[in-house]
Amino acid sequence: MRTLVPPLLLGLLFSVLLTASFASALHSPSFHDVRIAVTGPGDLATELAEGLNQDSSLGLDARVVPSPAEARSQIEHREVYGGFVLAPGGNEVLVASAASDEIAQALPEIFDKVLASQQPGDTSASAKTVDLAPLPTQDRSGSVGYFVMIGLAIGAYFAALMLNNFVDLRLVGIRLALARLVTLAVYALVAPLPVLLIVDQVLDALPGHFVMLWLFLALFVFAIAAFANALIHFFGMAGTAVVILLVTVIGNPAAGGSVAWPLLPAFFRVVGPWTPNGAGTEGIRNIVYFDHNALGRPLLTLCLYAAVGIVLTVVAAALREARSVAVTVTEAEASVSGGGAVPLA
Repeated sequence: MRTLVPPLLLGLLFSVLLTASFASALHSPSFHDVRIAVTGPGDLATELAEGLNQDSSLGLDARVVPSPAEARSQIEHREVYGGFVLAPGGNEVLVASAASDEIAQALPEIFDKVLASQQPGDTSASAKTVDLAPLPTQDRSGSVGYFVMIGLAIGAYFAALMLNNFVDLRLVGIRLALARLVTLAVYALVAPLPVLLIVDQVLDALPGHFVMLWLFLALFVFAIAAFANALIHFFGMAGTAVVILLVTVIGNPAAGGSVAWPLLPAFFRVVGPWTPNGAGTEGIRNIVYFDHNALGRPLLTLCLYAAVGIVLTVVAAALREARSVAVTVTEAEASVSGGGAVPLA
């Protein structure tokens, strides 16, 4: 009976941690320095930006840009989440629902409220909303990419765990370790294909970017699988726990999929972009809705995880191989000193 207690306690601990992590991250989304661009004639844009920044209850980080075209460009390149355009012919609120539907819905109301306070009684101050990256009808919530990331992330570390379960890690040398990394790389190339066939060809939820998504998601899967493989090599079951903690307990709520990063609490805002889950979610979103812009950080993050995984796996195998050689030499010396025969093969 006692042998059943540890796994049951681990299951309970995982449930509590996962629930606590999701609840603390997502229970009360609020604006925290949401970046927006402001443009307009003369000093109007500067005055509006200063007013927005001085009102801490809005949670905005407004910056003045020289033209509406620049505001649009910054939205399309993921530098800001929206824009306020003051123009004699009519004001505009520029949004990108694909970046964050919550922010896109809130910005027009904020703009109208601020203008009404600055220009009371002026009904012409209300603005037209322009969505530069609308969500498609097949993915109105913008969550398909997020769930693609979750499915592939779980599969990646599960593949690494299963691969390690079939081999005694004490017997793994450098050549076998490299062979296992190659196996995980092949898995990473294959795993995204059936997923993309479903969400692209069958559901038409992420259409038009099959090859780019496949290559990006192959890197995503390999980064997690290689990193998980390295931790399992070094720490055994403890390494598995670390992977689950990073990828599932922390990574999923911090990924910015269901709630955008500027709306999350401080811890999740800071770590989110640097988790593999955050990099995967951001990369999928930028490929599908933002013309492959702003892929630098997601690619850098995933390459770092992959590189760390490769290096640690090789180092762990080399240390294990060196210890094995040392043990063999020690046993041979002991056999010789004891008068025994040393086997030739």
